[in-house]
Formats: sequence, structure tokens, C-alpha cells
Amino acid sequence: MGLLSRSEIRCLYDRTAPIYDWALFAYRLLGVQAQRRTLIRMANIRSGDTVIDLGCGTGANFPFLVHAVGPQGRIIGIDLSTSMLERARALVDRKGWSNVDLIQGDIAEAPNRFEFDAAIAAFALEMVPDYSEVIATIARRLPPGGRLASIGLKHPDRWPGWLVDFAIAINKPFGVSRDYQDLAPWQAMDSHLHDVTFQELWWGAGYRCVGTGRSLGTAVATA
Repeated sequence: MGLLSRSEIRCLYDRTAPIYDWALFAYRLLGVQAQRRTLIRMANIRSGDTVIDLGCGTGANFPFLVHAVGPQGRIIGIDLSTSMLERARALVDRKGWSNVDLIQGDIAEAPNRFEFDAAIAAFALEMVPDYSEVIATIARRLPPGGRLASIGLKHPDRWPGWLVDFAIAINKPFGVSRDYQDLAPWQAMDSHLHDVTFQELWWGAGYRCVGTGRSLGTAVATA
């Protein structure tokens, strides 16, 4: 299958958008909503903050983010897929959220257009081959003390091969394949951010990683 290009990712999620929320039912049984809530709490978002939701999809993070930033805050949802954003827009309109902006674009480039206090990525970074570039961009744009928080899937090193193959098969609609098993965005976060915390989830098949923007006194040069 190989790693997906940006255009392939966009086409994949345009096709998946109508069934995306339904397809995540199994993940909800595994507590993914609670993990989203924990991720946003660990991002240390405060009332009035502006938060970028990288690869926002259909807006699954929005209820938690709206609560975190309050009416004076702002949420900027970025996604490659127009169809996913259409469903996110339907959610925003249905809930009457006036402080959520949706941007169709590349998560490596769109953040350069905004000032923000924190960034969230849920099931997004590990599907982007050049995730290190994305993380470096976010790290440069974060204010000192601002946080990038990411949750997603990872290769479960301790699982038997047959179980890994089964997990890949059921996640194939989301573009998952063995070609992604060596991608490790948490390592790039450790390189570009400060005070990075990492935790495996779902018996090694997922991860949560949170890092803080470097203050001027701890900034380091990156190639």
C-alpha cells in the first residue's frame, strides 16, 4: 500500500467522511472520548485561548475544546478533506458555536497563518509522513509555555503478528498499513519541544504525547 501522499489522504477521507463517525464506534467502547478529554486537559488550555485542532476531521474534539476555551476563546480546525470539514461545519452549526473556524488545508502550512496558544492533534500526526516538519512548525509558532498535545495509533511492538494484521485490517478504511509502523511522532515532539510526556494507550496500540513550547532560555537550534 505504501505511505499515502497528501492527495491520497484527502481522497481517502473524502470517501470515508459519510461513515467516519459511525466507524469510530469501537474506539468509543475503548474510551477514546475520555482520552480526548484527558488530552485537552493536559494541553493546559485556558479560557480565552486560541487553539488549533490539527486534522480536526468531523469535529470530535470540538465539544471539549469549546468548553476549555470558553466564549472568549477561539478554535481553528484544519483538515485536508473537504468532506470531513462539511460534517464538522454541520456539527458547529447544529451546536451554535460561533467561535469555531474551519480551514481546508495542509496541517504543515496552515498554522503559519495564525497566532495560537496551543495545538491538538488526534489521530492525525502518525498518518503524515513528514510529521517532523509539522511538529517543528507548531513548535516554532507556540508561545513559551504553550503546548502541543497528540493522541493516535502506534505499532504495538509486543503484539503477536496475527493480532497486528487483524488490527491493520479493521483500520484499513482509515489508511492504516504496516508501512506506518516505523512512524513515531512522539520522538519528533521530544526533539522540538520541552517537558515532553509520553504514554502508551490501548495495550501498546496507541499513544498520548504532550510537549511544551520552549522559552527563550531553553530554545535550541534545529536543522
